[in-house]
Formats: sequence, structure tokens, C-alpha cells
Amino acid sequence: MLQRRVYFLVLFFSLFLGNLSPSYAQPSNGPGAPPTLKSILKESSQFISEGHPESAIRQLEAAADRGLHHPDLSFNRGLAYQRRAQSADFHQGDWGQAIAGFAETLQLRPHDAEAEKAILGSQLQVAKKSKNDPLASNAASLGLIERALLALNPFYLLLGAALGSLVFSLGQVVRWSNDEHKRLIGGLTLAIGALVLVTSAGLAGARALVFSDTQLAITISPKTPLLDGYGRSIEGTQPLTEGTILHVGAADDAWLPLAGFGEKKQVGAATVRQVPLANP
Repeated sequence: MLQRRVYFLVLFFSLFLGNLSPSYAQPSNGPGAPPTLKSILKESSQFISEGHPESAIRQLEAAADRGLHHPDLSFNRGLAYQRRAQSADFHQGDWGQAIAGFAETLQLRPHDAEAEKAILGSQLQVAKKSKNDPLASNAASLGLIERALLALNPFYLLLGAALGSLVFSLGQVVRWSNDEHKRLIGGLTLAIGALVLVTSAGLAGARALVFSDTQLAITISPKTPLLDGYGRSIEGTQPLTEGTILHVGAADDAWLPLAGFGEKKQVGAATVRQVPLANP
């Protein structure tokens, strides 16, 4: 009797799981299934090559809305916006959207030479378009200190801090020597180690303070005004041109704060496109 019950239970669960497995274990290939990465790349590339950037943009934006991120998708999106910006059917913000696509490519695939070249080419076109506009500014949104910090590689800063700590410890050991000459060398070694340690750790800390909770954003409005902490235009500042690369923090209502020291500056969230982080 017990064996029969066990048999029926095994049979029931086998049939139950067998009915469920096709819907969970196998991807649906039906007509309602979303397009695959491969098909999107192929079709969008074909749209672009055949002179239909609008169709490619619709397809690639739909993929981005689904949360599908891939460097080739981002590059194709940037290229589609670039092609439309160069056509008679251009839309305001196309150059900024193009730069955002190429910048996203670099986030997902650093040192992509084609993406870097495409950003420079797009920025050059924006500069040509706005060169006669006295109210537009393509100046960097970061100050000199912030740009210097951003240029520093965090890995080398941490490596410098580790080496400084090692040299500092070695200097302490040598200072314990009974030999006066060795104690002098130990003191000098200790001082050098402390200097390297404090400098490297300090720079790494300052860089993290400014950029740790920020992400890239690209202006997609022809003129993006700089706002103060109350959302008012900052007097004496010119609006940023389309395609300006920013580093922004978390959204505060309808505004995005800019990374940096000193006076708080922000831009309207609707005037930029944020670039997803490589590892969200």
C-alpha cells in the first residue's frame, strides 16, 4: 500500500513538473517573444546602412527600455542618431543622443577606439554648429581640481598607498637599529613612506568623495542652463552646449547635481541623458 502511494506521488510530480518545464526552462520562440540581441544588432545595422536611422533608433531605444545593454547596441544607437543628425530629418538633441550612445559604449567596453573617434567627431560637429552662438558654452563642467582627480587612476593611487605603507614600515624597523647612521636612514625612509602614503591615500579619498556616487550624463538640449541649489539659473554662467559630458549625482526631484567642490550646481534631468553604469 505504501509503495503504491509513493508510486502515485512520484508519477504526479513528474507530470506536474513536466508540464511546467517548457515554459520556464526553454525560451519562447513564438511571435510574441522579444527580439534577441543578435537579431537587434543585425536589423539595426541594416536599417542604418540602408539609410533608415529612424527605424534603427526606435528598435534600439526599445531594447534600452527593456534594460538590454551591450556595447554594440550602444554604438549602433549612437551611430543611428548621428546619421539622423546629418540628414534633413534631424531632431533637436540628436548629436547629444549620439554622444550618449558612444559614451555608453566606452562604459561597457573601455578603450573602444571607434567609439572614442565617434565622440570626437560628434563634438566637432556640435562645435561647428554652435560657434556663432554667443550664449552657448562648451566649457568643461568640472573645475581644474576635479578634472585632475578624474584623470588619476584609482588602481595606481591604491598601489602608491600600499607601497608608501610598506616603505613607512621598513623605515620604522630600520630606526630601531643601534647604529646612528642606520637610524638616520630609517628616519628618512619613514618620512618618504609617510609622504607617499598620505598623498596617495588623500588623493584616492578625494577622488572617491567626488566621483564614487556619480555617473556620466550627456546634455541633449541645445542649451542646458546651470542651476543653483534652488533650481534657479546661475547668474554670469553660460548654458552648456548639446553633447557636453557631465558627472552627475542622484536625482533630486527634477534636477541632477553636478560632481565637484564648492558651490552646488545642477542641471535639469530632462536636459540630459544618463549613461548606465558598466556594473549597475
